[in-house]
Amino acid sequence: MRRGLLVGAVLVALAVLAGFAVRLVFPAERGVTVLASWTRGEGELFERVLAEFTEETGIEVDYQGTTALREVLLSEVDAGVPPDVAIVPSVGELTEFAQRGELTALDFALDGGSLGEVYGAPWVNEVRRGRDTRTAAYWFPVKVDLKSLVWYDAEAHGPADFPRLLEDGGSWCLGMGSDATSGWPGTDWVEDVLLQQAGPEVYEGWARGEDDPSTAWNGDAVETAWRTFGELVGAGGATRGVQSLTRDYGNASAGLHKGPVCQLDHQGSHARGNYGDLEAAFAPSAQLFPGTEGRQRGWQAGADYAAMFRETDEAEELMAWLAAPETQRVWSEAVSDRNAVASGKLPPPLFAASDTDASVPDADEVHDALAATLADPPEPLCLDASDVMPPALRDAFHQAVLTFLADQSTLPAILDELETIRATTATPDRAIPSVCGETD
Repeated sequence: MRRGLLVGAVLVALAVLAGFAVRLVFPAERGVTVLASWTRGEGELFERVLAEFTEETGIEVDYQGTTALREVLLSEVDAGVPPDVAIVPSVGELTEFAQRGELTALDFALDGGSLGEVYGAPWVNEVRRGRDTRTAAYWFPVKVDLKSLVWYDAEAHGPADFPRLLEDGGSWCLGMGSDATSGWPGTDWVEDVLLQQAGPEVYEGWARGEDDPSTAWNGDAVETAWRTFGELVGAGGATRGVQSLTRDYGNASAGLHKGPVCQLDHQGSHARGNYGDLEAAFAPSAQLFPGTEGRQRGWQAGADYAAMFRETDEAEELMAWLAAPETQRVWSEAVSDRNAVASGKLPPPLFAASDTDASVPDADEVHDALAATLADPPEPLCLDASDVMPPALRDAFHQAVLTFLADQSTLPAILDELETIRATTATPDRAIPSVCGETD
């Protein structure tokens, strides 16, 4: 175990040093530097998108993708050589950088209005930077992932089969492994169960870290969500939870198209890329959660958010280009072109800004249903709660899921510890004001 931890630490350190070296050797004085977590297929896709920007503007882009995003970004910021633009999946991290005075306000206009008018709540929030009493928008979502979904094989099962499948504890595709962020698939479970059982108001207060008994980690609502999660995934025996600790979440999702391995997958829209040629369909998660009476009370959603760390003309031009709704077409065409020549198909992308999803190449009925829910959700759309939390609390949440699945009897101690961490890290007065949007 110690050797494994040491090797992991060395790899992260090398990734950090590699990122730092890139900034020192190749400064983008007449271009723009971009840092994000996308590597391999997704990294190749994003470079296709950036190539279109370069062709349109003549501005060169130095892109670095890393699986150690937080570590590389922190090291570069602390060393005084941050990227011009970073794309980060955590609003909590960006809020922290804003509080440190590291981000640049985004005040450019788009066709259709300001960032807030084009994207709306909860995607674009205004927060304070450093000691500034004024608020401004410092990020926007580049592309998004709809959650609160349960996937199944439409040719083999249907909603009428859910009660039978839930009786079989082995029905769920279950994997918690995700390198340095292992545990997040389980936090998605807890968050979603809480949203469906307790509703958006409790969910938002809990995500923002408000000091209220109704939203406390060791309060009744949150504890019930944890216990429901444990009952659902642990029905097949304690060994399933333990086995999930070392199973990669993507490999677990792939079990959906491998016969009897698993029949239900609680994952976001991105998981479609793991299902191969399977005719996968989704159901709203509340249909399978006890304590909800089948009523969907909200939809979780995650995103990758672009923020500007260095204010240059080139960086501003790239940010405005990425934020423009018409750039969605570039992403969609890049996915289609990439899928035509590569194995391992990527699903059509989803976006927070509306009006262009109808033009997505390779779109199908499932994609259209996902896009329609994002564009006009019948219930409130809520940001992924752990993405909103301060990084220290989010990381503790990830670890707590792993501890819980190893031994569910530890739950009371886990929740007391998380509540203590919340009390020392959460700053509701500086948190984003809107975690859940409103419906018409």
